[in-house]
Amino acid sequence: MTDQRSVRVTFKGGLVGRLFKVNGSDRWYLSYWHAGQEYRETTGTADFDTAKAKLKAKLEEMAAVRRGAEAFVSPKAKRVTVGELLDALQDDYELRNVKGLAQAKAHMAAVREAFGGWRAMEITPEAVDRQIERWRAEDIADATINRRTQLLGQAFRFGQSRGRIAQVPTFRHLAENNARQGFFAPGTFDAIVAALPEHLRDVARFGYATGWRRGEILPLTAANVDMRLGELRIGDSKNGDGRVIPLRNEDGSLNAVGQIIERRMNGRRVVHKDGREEIVPLLFHRKGRPIVDFRKRWKAACKAANAPGALFHDLRRTFAHDAAEAGNDYRTIMEWTGHRTTATFMRYRISSLAGMRRAASRVASFRGAQPVSAVVVPLAQAAERRS
Repeated sequence: MTDQRSVRVTFKGGLVGRLFKVNGSDRWYLSYWHAGQEYRETTGTADFDTAKAKLKAKLEEMAAVRRGAEAFVSPKAKRVTVGELLDALQDDYELRNVKGLAQAKAHMAAVREAFGGWRAMEITPEAVDRQIERWRAEDIADATINRRTQLLGQAFRFGQSRGRIAQVPTFRHLAENNARQGFFAPGTFDAIVAALPEHLRDVARFGYATGWRRGEILPLTAANVDMRLGELRIGDSKNGDGRVIPLRNEDGSLNAVGQIIERRMNGRRVVHKDGREEIVPLLFHRKGRPIVDFRKRWKAACKAANAPGALFHDLRRTFAHDAAEAGNDYRTIMEWTGHRTTATFMRYRISSLAGMRRAASRVASFRGAQPVSAVVVPLAQAAERRS
């Protein structure tokens, strides 16, 4: 029987399958059916008895699928790697022009390094847990780990939606208790600016003066500026909304942002090595080239200013803190920073001891000015008295 090229095999319990060979190969292949479609897989062996045992195992697996005890995984799905799922997700992000693509790619790179060569069906919650432990051992923040595992989950769900894989495992979500509370005192900020290269100083000053995100600052061009109206506009931002900020004070003079923008508008003239002159559109650039990643230079400047660990994003927190301490209402500050919800903005509204002392003093002063009374006054009546 074993010298035949195709053999029908029957097992106890009514399981029936087929083993066959293809031209040019001594290995046996197995054949089985699911949902009206034939599937073929190699057994990886030329030994008939070994191939027969593998066929039996496959038929028992398919019987479990029919009972609903297991999910069906096609041979093609078994070969899909995590790297391929991430490639498909990245292509989808680029096609839809998803915001934060650069950051997503950075997180994907870490996931690729950990799991890129794994087959998707090999990924289990336990395997991801072990990787989470390794990332934590490298002092990776829990929030960053969550972004990575979320992208891994998105890659699986997208693959499932396209029919490439059958199952999507569930990954652990860590509690994020690492919200930063840092903001810059003026002296510290000035020291950091002084330690930065010339082409990055106005980038930092602009972030300090507006609370804008780095990804909103670096792409700014002259087309975003209207010096006649005294406005800086962006048509889109991380939250999907446009934004406009004034460049002039009420008396018509340039405000802090306007002074930076005027300087950057005048700094667009670039002289190349060959003597060519060019007016570049970018407001923030390095000899005409876009500024992309300056984390190393920022880190070095913070270290030189005795502020190790400070982030560029702390400028956003600093603006929210200082603007609120100056007495501005939250809605106006949110229009500057681009926060869409008050809940998100309040994460940036950092309290300082000085501010808390002022609040305590104001409460004490208010209470000291109230008439002494043993009668409980209804809130509405108390409001009428104050007015």
